[in-house]
Amino acid sequence: MSLHWYALYTAPRCEKRVYAELQKRGIECFLPLQKRESQWSDRKKIIEEPLLKSYVFVRCDPKDFLNIQSVRGVITFLTDRRNCPQVLSEDFIMNFPVNFNNEECLNR
Repeated sequence: MSLHWYALYTAPRCEKRVYAELQKRGIECFLPLQKRESQWSDRKKIIEEPLLKSYVFVRCDPKDFLNIQSVRGVITFLTDRRNCPQVLSEDFIMNFPVNFNNEECLNR
């Protein structure tokens, strides 16, 4: 079985939902998050938001593509010029910055 990393493009603001559903289905996935302070009129709150809007990374076998694309909120795989899902290098994922705002807030 040949597992490679791929980037999924998701519907806006659906990254966490897609990530949770992929984990439920037993698919290895990665969602880089960053913490930031959000200000409302009555309070401040620290929230975690995706570092890359509308993207979740998955490590899977090509036979799992249909199962992954059936997840609510997934729009498509990031593709190359031939409209084939683009394989991402292991180094790209493993060398992703781990610390944002001096705290580890990455899910791998």
